[in-house]
Order: sequence, then C-alpha cells, then structure tokens
Amino acid sequence: MTDPAGTLVNMVNKFPVGIDAATKVLQRYWGHSEFRPGQWELIDAVLSGRDAFGVLPTGAGKSVCYQLPAVMLPGLTIVISPLIALMEDQVLSLNKRGIPAATLSGGDRHRPWEAVLNDARYGRYKILFVSPERLQSEAFKSQYYSLDVSLVAVDEAHCISEWGHEFRPEYYQIAELYAAGDGEANNSPTGREWSRVPVIAVTATATPVVRTDIKNRLRLRSLVEVTKSFDRPNLSFSVFNGTPKHAKVEEILRSVPGSGIIYASTRRSVEAWGRNLTATGHVTEIYHAGLSAEKRSEAQLNWISGNSRIIVATNAFGMGVDKSNVRSVIHVGLPMSMEAYYQEAGRAGRDGRKAYAAMVVNKKDIADRQSMLSDMYPTLSHIRTVFDALHSVNGVAIGDISEKILEAKLDVLARATGLESRKISIVLNFLVRAQFLDSASMREDAGYKMKESRPGKLSIDGKQHRRQKNGAIGRLRDVLSYVNERDCRRRRIVAHFDDYSIGNCGMCDNCLGRHKAISVDPRLNGIMLTILNNLALNRTIYGPEDAPEFPRYRIDEMTDWLAINGYVQPSDDPNVPPLLTDLGASVAAR
Repeated sequence: MTDPAGTLVNMVNKFPVGIDAATKVLQRYWGHSEFRPGQWELIDAVLSGRDAFGVLPTGAGKSVCYQLPAVMLPGLTIVISPLIALMEDQVLSLNKRGIPAATLSGGDRHRPWEAVLNDARYGRYKILFVSPERLQSEAFKSQYYSLDVSLVAVDEAHCISEWGHEFRPEYYQIAELYAAGDGEANNSPTGREWSRVPVIAVTATATPVVRTDIKNRLRLRSLVEVTKSFDRPNLSFSVFNGTPKHAKVEEILRSVPGSGIIYASTRRSVEAWGRNLTATGHVTEIYHAGLSAEKRSEAQLNWISGNSRIIVATNAFGMGVDKSNVRSVIHVGLPMSMEAYYQEAGRAGRDGRKAYAAMVVNKKDIADRQSMLSDMYPTLSHIRTVFDALHSVNGVAIGDISEKILEAKLDVLARATGLESRKISIVLNFLVRAQFLDSASMREDAGYKMKESRPGKLSIDGKQHRRQKNGAIGRLRDVLSYVNERDCRRRRIVAHFDDYSIGNCGMCDNCLGRHKAISVDPRLNGIMLTILNNLALNRTIYGPEDAPEFPRYRIDEMTDWLAINGYVQPSDDPNVPPLLTDLGASVAAR
C-alpha cells in the first residue's frame, strides 16, 4: 500500500523535519497554507521525538496536531478518544481526505475489531482510533506490541483527571500502554524489543489543577507544553433565566442571522427541539449518538454546507467539526461544568466575526442537573446492596465466579433490596461505569458479566468516591454562579481558567445592562434549615430525633443541594460532616 504522505515520509526518515515540509502536508490534506497559533510547536515536538501537551481553545485545530504527524511519521498513530460518535466522524473525514483511518470502538457496528487490528498490523491504516474501553482489554494490550506504532495521541485529555469535567476512569490505563517502553529499548510482554514512542495530549478546556493532573497521569516527559489564551473577544455571552424557552430561542434565531447550534441535554430533548423548530419554518438537522454514523454524517454535512441553518445536538456534536461561520450557539439546558460550556459555546465565531453564545434555562433545568449528578454518584450502601443482590438472585455465592450472564430483572432486585427500580438502574449503571461489572451487550436489558469472583464486601474507596462527587458538585456550582453572575460574563469565564488579563468585554448581557440576573435558588425547606442549624451547633447533620421516618439517602441529596448552591463546603471523607460557608452561616443565624 502507498503511504498517504508520499515522498514527505521519506524526507522525515532521512532529515529533521522542518516547517516547510509540514506546511506542504498541511496544504495537501487540509487545504491550509499556514499553521494556526500553537499548532506547529506541538507538531514539531512529536516529529522530533518529544512529548507534547496542548491546551488550545475550541476551533484552534487540535486534531491537526496529531493527525498531521500521523501522516508524516512512518508506521501507525494510535488515537485514544472518549466518544464513539466523534471517532466515527473523524474516520469518515480522514478517509475523505485520503488518509486511511479506522476505529476500534467498544461497539463497532461494522467489522470485528480483530480484523481491523490485523489490517493495522499490515500497514493498511495511518491512524487507528481506540476507545478507552477497548484500550483496557487484555486482548488489545497484547496485540498492541505487535503494531508498528510511531505516536500515541490522547484526545480530550481532561478525561484522565478526576478533577476534570468529563472524568473517565478508563483513561487511567493509557500510560500503562506505553510504560513498557520507558527508558531505553525494552522487552515488551510479547517478547518484542520495543521503545517508548512520543505521546501528544490535547484538550480545549483545562484548569491549572487539571493540567497538572494530566501531565502526571500520562507520565509526559521531555515535554513541550502550549497553552493559548482562553479569551474570545468576538463572542457575546448572555443568560436568559426563567424566560419561556421556545419564545426566547425563536427571538434569538430571528435577531441573529446565519448558522447556529442548539445544544440540548438529552437525545429526547434534541428530537423534540428538532421537531418544533422544523414546524416553525427553520431548516433543521438533529445529531446525537443514538443515530447511525451515516445519519450523523449526513446531518453534519447538510449543516456544514449551509443546506440546513440549524443543528440541534447533544454534546456528542462539535468536536473536530470545521465550520468557521457559526453565528450563534444556544444552550437550552444547563451544562454540567464551565469547561464543557465554554468548549461548546466556543464553536461560534471561529472566523473572528461577532457571534453570540446564549444560555436559556429555567428552574427545571437546574433541578434536572442536580438529579443527574445524584444519579452519577449513588450512596455506598446502595451500591453494595444492589451488587450483592444481583449476585445472590443469580445464585453466585461469595468467592465464586460465573461465566453466565447475570440477569438484572428490576422487579426481582426491588424485592431483594427494598429499593425503587429507578435507584437500582442508577446503581447498575454506576457499577458498569466504575468497572465492577461489564454489560453483556449494548442493550440495557441484556444483563451483566462478572469481572472477577464475588467478594465478601465490595471494595469501594469511600474518600475517592466522595471526592469525585464533590468535584462534580463544585463544577455545577460554578455553572449556577455563572448563571447568576451580575458582572462581565466573559471576564468571569476567562478567570475560571486562571486568566485575569482581560477587563469587561462591553458586549455581554450584563455589560450592556440588558437584565439583572435572577436568583435560581428555591426556598430552603425546613429539613435543609435543620441541617444548617445542626451544623452551626456542631451536631449530627440530621439525626433520627429530627425525623426518624426520613430516609438517609434523601438527607444526602439535600446536603448535596446545599453544597451545589453554596451553603456548605463538603468534605472528601464521608464520615466528616460538611462545613458551613458564610452564606450557610448567615441563614442558620436567622
């Protein structure tokens, strides 16, 4: 097979590559005559055999920083990416450019992953995308050392940090993939002599704490690090809180001509907004991970080409999409973090012209997000209860392991645990996400596979569990604080990333004095007030003497609400009560 970079690959093998040779590749495959700020520094690093870490704003061309070296380097580039939809879209885009690429996602619909990997071994591809779930399989890791790998790229690198806004535990395995080659040439587990290849990690949004965590967990060395300013001076930010949603979105679309993205929180919401906007005369596409790769590609192409003005999507959309003239990005739900919001909002105005980023939210959105956060982190007692019941009802004793599928009939588990079916589903999802169980298939009702013999007591690090939950609470609290911000919104966003270099933007809703922020806090109920008063008196958060019939998990949910809304500061130790903030103390003193 002919190498897609032609003679340029030979040039890399014989001479130190320079910017002129790389620019020719950029022109040939991407149609650009020069690199964007930060790109060449990262590309030059990996072509020179060094590790690289780039924090580049949305639209700065992060993917080119590993795709172009992949073309120029001999051998294969492995790209670890968190979203199947993103991987499939990038593969389609690369193949259209004439760069052979494939994906080894955990749920590949088209070919057995073993066949794709075998093709990669014989040089059919330059880029191979791998999901973190596939990465951690022993079958893949044993095959990895038989590949002629020249570069490992970690896309959306913030996923490796538990302080990041999209933490994925599977990302912890990445450094193990190339650890065998640290230092000089080493013998790999397959017996092949193998040395460590360069590693590049990229992300659009990472606070200083997350950046440090990424570098440590990926064991980056001889590092070239590039962090560009987070300021987007052409973006105007607004928040509409409590305004009728459909009317406000229609008003924005009428007043801001041009292409737009509408982000909704769920697939169901995406489809509902798509129907409604189509019914009111807007040429609209929808995009979410539940659609086939072909339908997603068609929707994206129609929108990019201008055949459709609006695309309504979940956060599965936007990464790697090259469309510079987006004039508006509207969020009709509450993002889970400021990092996620700024990454998505930043897809507007990449051409440098004025563009608008609006958030249209109400109290239900806030309640839904808080409920979703609780669902992501069920209580330790619920986790252990459901885990034990799942094994017991399937006849698996302590110390045993079963090859059969563990059936998860919610009515049976509800009788065994005394928990609501919804709570059981939440815990089962958590057990898969935390890698205590494997899903038998992509279907929700297909049951589960054991990963190891049943323990006498499921081992969960309570402090880590609580620390991760507290991190999520803090990120949601930052979003609510932004919603209620009374000063410059852009300055607030940039300061979130420790950039204090800009003044008031003069173009957000607050700078223009369009409206005052409306408090989103509902009235504190009696139980929450009791929690605050008990903390002020150094008593138990909420004891049996206060309301013996009230379940403990509801107390936990209300305490989380108080933390999200700034009344208490939670502890990482589940046995240590939270501390009152100044706001909480002022309420308790009333």
